[in-house]
Amino acid sequence: MASPPNIVLIFTDNQQAATLGCYGNPEIYTPNIDRLSETGVTFDNAFCPNGFCLPCRASVLTGKLPSQHGIHSWIDDRNWKEWPQDWHALQELNTLPKQLQKQGYKTA
Repeated sequence: MASPPNIVLIFTDNQQAATLGCYGNPEIYTPNIDRLSETGVTFDNAFCPNGFCLPCRASVLTGKLPSQHGIHSWIDDRNWKEWPQDWHALQELNTLPKQLQKQGYKTA
């Protein structure tokens, strides 16, 4: 039985596809990301559901819109002392990492 493919999901902050060579920008030099794009999967039709990075990342991890997963803005780490013990914003939701773990993947 063949082993499952490795999955590396990269999130960059506030970066448009137009700022990468693999999406056709001839002026910006991004050889490592371009190489990953050539040998992996590159999304050609993806949309951002919110102007803040955290709701968008939560949407990728859950497959839900911010109105469904409940993260509408950034979570201020300066207030971590006020959070409930062992709190995780997506803990109750079925996430991509949880699904991958069920398939035998190790996630981080």
